[in-house]
Amino acid sequence: MNIKSQILRASLLACFISLTVACGSTSTPAPETAEITDIGEEQASVILDNNNTIEGVAQGKVSYSRSLDAEERGEALRIAKEGLVRKFVAQKMPNLVRNYNATKEEINDNLDELLLSEKIVSEDIDSDNKSYAVTVRAQINEPALLLILNGSDSKMDSAEMTFIFVAREDTAQNLDDYSENEKTQVEWRAMNTKEIDVAMGAVFTDHNFNVVSPAVLELETDGDLQVSAFVKDFEVGDDVSSETLGRAIVGLKELDPPVNFFALGTLDVDRSFVDPVSGNIKVAVSVTGQILNVLKRGSRVAAVGPVQYFGEGTTYAVARNNALKSAATAAAKVLAGQARANSL
Repeated sequence: MNIKSQILRASLLACFISLTVACGSTSTPAPETAEITDIGEEQASVILDNNNTIEGVAQGKVSYSRSLDAEERGEALRIAKEGLVRKFVAQKMPNLVRNYNATKEEINDNLDELLLSEKIVSEDIDSDNKSYAVTVRAQINEPALLLILNGSDSKMDSAEMTFIFVAREDTAQNLDDYSENEKTQVEWRAMNTKEIDVAMGAVFTDHNFNVVSPAVLELETDGDLQVSAFVKDFEVGDDVSSETLGRAIVGLKELDPPVNFFALGTLDVDRSFVDPVSGNIKVAVSVTGQILNVLKRGSRVAAVGPVQYFGEGTTYAVARNNALKSAATAAAKVLAGQARANSL
Protein backbone atom coordinates (compact mmCIF):
# COMPACT_ATOMS: atom_id res chain seq x y z
CA MET A 1 0.00 0.00 0.00
CA ASN A 2 1.49 3.38 -0.97
CA ILE A 3 1.97 6.16 1.53
CA LYS A 4 -0.96 8.27 0.28
CA SER A 5 -3.31 5.30 0.78
CA GLN A 6 -1.93 4.78 4.29
CA ILE A 7 -2.37 8.46 5.09
CA LEU A 8 -5.98 8.33 3.88
CA ARG A 9 -6.62 5.40 6.22
CA ALA A 10 -4.96 7.20 9.09
CA SER A 11 -7.12 10.26 8.46
CA LEU A 12 -10.20 8.22 9.33
CA LEU A 13 -8.74 7.48 12.80
CA ALA A 14 -7.02 10.79 13.28
CA CYS A 15 -6.87 12.53 16.63
CA PHE A 16 -6.62 15.98 15.13
CA ILE A 17 -4.60 18.49 17.09
CA SER A 18 -5.48 22.13 16.56
CA LEU A 19 -2.62 24.38 15.64
CA THR A 20 -2.24 28.06 15.00
CA VAL A 21 0.70 28.96 12.82
CA ALA A 22 2.15 32.36 12.05
CA CYS A 23 4.28 32.64 8.98
CA GLY A 24 6.39 35.55 7.92
CA SER A 25 8.17 36.16 4.65
CA THR A 26 9.99 38.85 2.73
CA SER A 27 8.47 40.52 -0.36
CA THR A 28 7.26 43.58 -2.40
CA PRO A 29 5.45 43.55 -5.74
CA ALA A 30 7.37 41.98 -8.68
CA PRO A 31 9.14 38.66 -9.30
CA GLU A 32 12.45 38.95 -11.01
CA THR A 33 15.06 37.65 -8.66
CA ALA A 34 12.96 36.00 -5.99
CA GLU A 35 15.11 34.79 -3.12
CA ILE A 36 13.57 32.25 -0.79
CA THR A 37 15.05 32.02 2.69
CA ASP A 38 13.84 30.02 5.69
CA ILE A 39 14.71 32.29 8.59
CA GLY A 40 15.29 29.44 10.98
CA GLU A 41 13.64 26.98 13.31
CA GLU A 42 14.17 29.22 16.33
CA GLN A 43 11.44 31.48 14.96
CA ALA A 44 8.83 28.75 15.43
CA SER A 45 7.13 27.50 18.56
CA VAL A 46 4.58 24.85 19.49
CA ILE A 47 2.76 24.92 22.82
CA LEU A 48 0.48 22.25 24.33
CA ASP A 49 -2.10 23.47 26.81
CA ASN A 50 -4.21 21.53 29.32
CA ASN A 51 -6.87 20.87 26.69
CA ASN A 52 -4.36 19.17 24.37
CA THR A 53 -4.67 22.09 21.96
CA ILE A 54 -1.41 22.92 20.23
CA GLU A 55 -0.56 26.37 18.96
CA GLY A 56 2.34 26.67 16.55
CA VAL A 57 4.06 29.74 15.23
CA ALA A 58 6.44 29.50 12.26
CA GLN A 59 7.98 32.10 9.98
CA GLY A 60 9.30 32.01 6.42
CA LYS A 61 10.88 34.76 4.35
CA VAL A 62 10.55 35.62 0.64
CA SER A 63 12.54 38.40 -1.07
CA TYR A 64 11.48 39.85 -4.42
CA SER A 65 12.42 42.83 -6.55
CA ARG A 66 9.32 44.40 -8.09
CA SER A 67 5.86 42.90 -7.50
CA LEU A 68 4.64 40.05 -5.38
CA ASP A 69 3.22 37.18 -7.42
CA ALA A 70 1.41 33.91 -6.75
CA GLU A 71 4.59 31.86 -6.85
CA GLU A 72 6.18 33.84 -4.06
CA ARG A 73 2.99 33.69 -1.98
CA GLY A 74 3.05 29.94 -2.44
CA GLU A 75 6.68 29.75 -1.36
CA ALA A 76 5.91 31.68 1.83
CA LEU A 77 3.03 29.32 2.58
CA ARG A 78 5.20 26.28 1.89
CA ILE A 79 7.95 27.49 4.22
CA ALA A 80 5.35 28.10 6.93
CA LYS A 81 3.81 24.64 6.62
CA GLU A 82 7.16 22.87 6.54
CA GLY A 83 8.31 24.84 9.58
CA LEU A 84 5.14 23.95 11.45
CA VAL A 85 5.56 20.21 10.99
CA ARG A 86 9.29 20.39 11.72
CA LYS A 87 8.74 22.25 14.98
CA PHE A 88 5.87 20.00 16.00
CA VAL A 89 8.13 16.97 15.70
CA ALA A 90 11.03 18.71 17.47
CA GLN A 91 8.94 19.78 20.47
CA LYS A 92 6.32 17.05 20.79
CA MET A 93 8.10 14.00 19.31
CA PRO A 94 11.77 14.59 20.20
CA ASN A 95 12.56 10.89 20.02
CA LEU A 96 11.44 10.82 16.38
CA VAL A 97 13.63 13.70 15.17
CA ARG A 98 16.04 11.22 13.63
CA ASN A 99 13.13 9.64 11.73
CA TYR A 100 12.01 13.10 10.64
CA ASN A 101 15.41 13.90 9.16
CA ALA A 102 15.32 10.61 7.25
CA THR A 103 11.78 11.16 5.91
CA LYS A 104 11.71 14.97 5.58
CA GLU A 105 11.35 14.91 1.81
CA GLU A 106 8.41 12.52 1.98
CA ILE A 107 6.77 14.60 4.71
CA ASN A 108 7.12 17.80 2.69
CA ASP A 109 5.63 16.05 -0.34
CA ASN A 110 2.51 15.19 1.70
CA LEU A 111 1.83 18.48 3.51
CA ASP A 112 -1.68 18.74 2.07
CA GLU A 113 -2.59 15.44 3.73
CA LEU A 114 -0.77 16.19 6.98
CA LEU A 115 -2.14 19.71 7.54
CA LEU A 116 -5.92 19.90 7.38
CA SER A 117 -8.59 22.59 7.67
CA GLU A 118 -5.98 25.11 6.59
CA LYS A 119 -7.08 28.74 6.78
CA ILE A 120 -5.20 31.94 6.06
CA VAL A 121 -5.91 34.24 8.99
CA SER A 122 -4.06 37.33 7.76
CA GLU A 123 -1.56 38.60 5.17
CA ASP A 124 0.81 41.54 5.41
CA ILE A 125 2.70 43.15 2.53
CA ASP A 126 5.48 45.56 3.45
CA SER A 127 6.29 47.31 0.17
CA ASP A 128 9.02 49.48 1.75
CA ASN A 129 11.02 46.47 2.89
CA LYS A 130 9.72 44.26 0.09
CA SER A 131 8.38 41.65 2.47
CA TYR A 132 5.29 39.47 2.63
CA ALA A 133 3.91 37.74 5.74
CA VAL A 134 1.08 35.24 6.00
CA THR A 135 -0.60 33.79 9.10
CA VAL A 136 -2.15 30.35 8.74
CA ARG A 137 -4.35 28.22 10.98
CA ALA A 138 -4.41 24.45 10.44
CA GLN A 139 -4.91 21.06 12.05
CA ILE A 140 -2.23 18.39 12.08
CA ASN A 141 -3.10 14.79 11.27
CA GLU A 142 -0.85 13.14 13.83
CA PRO A 143 -1.57 9.48 12.94
CA ALA A 144 -0.76 10.18 9.28
CA LEU A 145 2.45 11.93 10.29
CA LEU A 146 3.42 8.97 12.48
CA LEU A 147 2.88 6.62 9.55
CA ILE A 148 5.59 8.44 7.63
CA LEU A 149 7.90 8.95 10.59
CA ASN A 150 7.73 5.28 11.54
CA GLY A 151 7.84 4.06 7.96
CA SER A 152 11.63 3.93 8.10
CA ASP A 153 11.45 1.61 11.09
CA SER A 154 10.80 -1.65 9.24
CA LYS A 155 12.31 -3.71 12.09
CA MET A 156 9.31 -2.95 14.29
CA ASP A 157 6.50 -3.07 11.74
CA SER A 158 5.09 -6.29 13.22
CA ALA A 159 6.23 -5.88 16.82
CA GLU A 160 3.71 -7.24 19.29
CA MET A 161 3.18 -5.54 22.63
CA THR A 162 0.94 -5.70 25.64
CA PHE A 163 0.47 -3.33 28.56
CA ILE A 164 -0.84 -3.18 32.12
CA PHE A 165 -1.48 0.27 33.59
CA VAL A 166 -3.18 0.43 36.97
CA ALA A 167 -5.29 3.46 37.90
CA ARG A 168 -5.11 4.08 41.66
CA GLU A 169 -6.81 6.21 44.28
CA ASP A 170 -5.54 6.88 47.78
CA THR A 171 -7.98 5.10 50.10
CA ALA A 172 -7.53 7.83 52.74
CA GLN A 173 -8.12 10.73 50.36
CA ASN A 174 -11.13 12.91 51.16
CA LEU A 175 -12.47 13.81 47.75
CA ASP A 176 -14.58 16.71 48.99
CA ASP A 177 -11.87 18.41 51.04
CA TYR A 178 -8.44 17.29 49.91
CA SER A 179 -5.46 17.83 52.17
CA GLU A 180 -1.90 16.55 51.87
CA ASN A 181 -1.55 13.02 53.18
CA GLU A 182 1.06 12.86 55.95
CA LYS A 183 1.16 9.07 56.13
CA THR A 184 4.50 7.41 55.43
CA GLN A 185 2.74 4.68 53.44
CA VAL A 186 -0.11 5.36 51.03
CA GLU A 187 -2.79 2.71 50.72
CA TRP A 188 -3.97 2.48 47.14
CA ARG A 189 -7.24 1.22 45.73
CA ALA A 190 -7.21 0.04 42.09
CA MET A 191 -9.90 1.41 39.79
CA ASN A 192 -11.59 0.23 36.59
CA THR A 193 -9.23 0.85 33.67
CA LYS A 194 -11.41 0.07 30.63
CA GLU A 195 -11.35 3.64 29.24
CA ILE A 196 -7.62 3.90 29.94
CA ASP A 197 -6.95 0.64 28.12
CA VAL A 198 -8.87 1.86 25.08
CA ALA A 199 -7.08 5.23 25.02
CA MET A 200 -3.58 3.77 25.41
CA GLY A 201 -4.26 0.91 23.01
CA ALA A 202 -5.29 3.37 20.30
CA VAL A 203 -2.04 5.32 20.69
CA PHE A 204 0.17 2.22 20.58
CA THR A 205 -1.71 1.00 17.50
CA ASP A 206 -1.18 4.38 15.82
CA HIS A 207 2.55 3.84 16.39
CA ASN A 208 2.33 0.54 14.46
CA PHE A 209 2.47 -1.79 17.44
CA ASN A 210 0.35 -4.92 17.30
CA VAL A 211 -1.40 -4.66 20.67
CA VAL A 212 -2.44 -7.91 22.37
CA SER A 213 -4.77 -7.93 25.36
CA PRO A 214 -3.10 -9.09 28.60
CA ALA A 215 -6.24 -11.11 29.36
CA VAL A 216 -5.55 -13.22 26.26
CA LEU A 217 -1.89 -13.57 27.18
CA GLU A 218 -2.76 -14.80 30.67
CA LEU A 219 -4.16 -17.92 29.03
CA GLU A 220 -1.41 -18.26 26.44
CA THR A 221 1.36 -18.00 29.07
CA ASP A 222 -0.41 -20.47 31.40
CA GLY A 223 -0.65 -17.80 34.07
CA ASP A 224 2.95 -16.57 33.93
CA LEU A 225 1.50 -13.16 33.11
CA GLN A 226 -1.11 -12.38 35.76
CA VAL A 227 -2.92 -9.06 35.63
CA SER A 228 -4.20 -9.52 39.19
CA ALA A 229 -0.64 -9.92 40.47
CA PHE A 230 0.38 -6.57 38.95
CA VAL A 231 -2.71 -4.90 40.39
CA LYS A 232 -2.01 -6.35 43.84
CA ASP A 233 1.64 -5.20 43.76
CA PHE A 234 0.71 -1.69 42.63
CA GLU A 235 -1.89 -1.42 45.41
CA VAL A 236 0.85 -1.67 48.03
CA GLY A 237 3.68 0.20 46.32
CA ASP A 238 5.07 1.85 43.22
CA ASP A 239 6.92 -1.23 41.95
CA VAL A 240 6.03 -4.79 41.10
CA SER A 241 7.80 -7.72 42.73
CA SER A 242 10.64 -9.47 40.93
CA GLU A 243 8.57 -12.65 40.86
CA THR A 244 5.56 -10.99 39.26
CA LEU A 245 7.62 -9.22 36.61
CA GLY A 246 10.09 -12.04 36.03
CA ARG A 247 7.39 -14.64 35.38
CA ALA A 248 5.63 -12.26 33.00
CA ILE A 249 8.79 -11.56 30.99
CA VAL A 250 9.69 -15.24 30.70
CA GLY A 251 6.15 -16.19 29.76
CA LEU A 252 5.88 -13.52 27.05
CA LYS A 253 9.29 -14.43 25.63
CA GLU A 254 8.48 -18.15 25.36
CA LEU A 255 5.37 -17.58 23.25
CA ASP A 256 5.55 -18.42 19.56
CA PRO A 257 5.80 -15.79 18.23
CA PRO A 258 6.94 -13.93 21.36
CA VAL A 259 5.49 -10.63 22.52
CA ASN A 260 8.25 -8.10 21.86
CA PHE A 261 7.35 -5.31 24.28
CA PHE A 262 5.63 -4.99 27.65
CA ALA A 263 4.44 -1.61 28.97
CA LEU A 264 3.45 -1.12 32.59
CA GLY A 265 2.83 1.68 35.04
CA THR A 266 0.41 3.58 37.26
CA LEU A 267 -1.98 6.51 37.00
CA ASP A 268 -2.52 8.06 40.42
CA VAL A 269 -5.56 10.22 41.11
CA ASP A 270 -4.27 13.19 43.08
CA ARG A 271 -5.98 16.30 44.39
CA SER A 272 -9.29 17.73 43.25
CA PHE A 273 -10.40 21.36 43.44
CA VAL A 274 -12.94 23.79 42.05
CA ASP A 275 -11.73 25.86 39.13
CA PRO A 276 -12.28 29.54 40.10
CA VAL A 277 -13.02 30.55 36.49
CA SER A 278 -15.36 27.83 35.20
CA GLY A 279 -16.73 26.63 38.52
CA ASN A 280 -16.13 23.05 37.38
CA ILE A 281 -14.28 20.42 39.34
CA LYS A 282 -10.69 19.74 38.26
CA VAL A 283 -8.78 16.59 39.10
CA ALA A 284 -5.04 15.95 38.82
CA VAL A 285 -3.62 12.59 37.74
CA SER A 286 0.06 11.68 37.98
CA VAL A 287 1.31 9.05 35.53
CA THR A 288 4.49 6.94 35.64
CA GLY A 289 5.33 4.18 33.20
CA GLN A 290 7.90 2.27 31.18
CA ILE A 291 8.24 -0.11 28.24
CA LEU A 292 10.42 -3.19 28.53
CA ASN A 293 12.00 -5.13 25.67
CA VAL A 294 10.94 -8.70 26.37
CA LEU A 295 13.47 -10.18 23.95
CA LYS A 296 16.34 -8.41 25.75
CA ARG A 297 15.64 -9.73 29.25
CA GLY A 298 13.19 -6.99 30.06
CA SER A 299 15.59 -4.10 29.49
CA ARG A 300 13.88 -0.72 29.60
CA VAL A 301 13.54 1.07 26.26
CA ALA A 302 11.19 3.89 27.30
CA ALA A 303 10.10 5.71 30.45
CA VAL A 304 7.79 8.54 31.41
CA GLY A 305 6.92 10.41 34.57
CA PRO A 306 5.95 11.13 37.07
CA VAL A 307 4.04 13.75 35.06
CA GLN A 308 0.80 15.42 36.13
CA TYR A 309 -2.24 16.06 33.93
CA PHE A 310 -5.62 17.62 34.68
CA GLY A 311 -9.21 16.84 33.77
CA GLU A 312 -12.27 19.02 34.21
CA GLY A 313 -15.98 18.28 34.54
CA THR A 314 -19.25 19.21 36.18
CA THR A 315 -18.88 16.27 38.59
CA TYR A 316 -15.91 14.66 40.28
CA ALA A 317 -16.39 11.42 38.35
CA VAL A 318 -16.38 13.18 34.97
CA ALA A 319 -13.35 15.28 35.86
CA ARG A 320 -11.46 12.23 37.13
CA ASN A 321 -12.18 10.19 34.00
CA ASN A 322 -11.14 13.07 31.76
CA ALA A 323 -7.90 13.44 33.70
CA LEU A 324 -7.19 9.71 33.50
CA LYS A 325 -7.78 9.60 29.74
CA SER A 326 -5.65 12.69 29.17
CA ALA A 327 -2.78 11.27 31.23
CA ALA A 328 -3.05 7.84 29.60
CA THR A 329 -3.03 9.23 26.07
CA ALA A 330 -0.13 11.61 26.67
CA ALA A 331 1.99 8.98 28.43
CA ALA A 332 1.38 6.39 25.72
CA LYS A 333 2.57 8.83 23.04
CA VAL A 334 5.80 9.52 24.88
CA LEU A 335 6.46 5.85 25.58
CA ALA A 336 5.69 4.67 22.05
CA GLY A 337 7.89 7.33 20.49
CA GLN A 338 10.80 6.51 22.80
CA ALA A 339 10.45 2.76 22.27
CA ARG A 340 10.55 3.06 18.51
CA ALA A 341 13.47 5.47 18.49
CA ASN A 342 15.52 3.46 21.00
CA SER A 343 14.82 0.11 19.35
CA LEU A 344 16.09 1.03 15.87
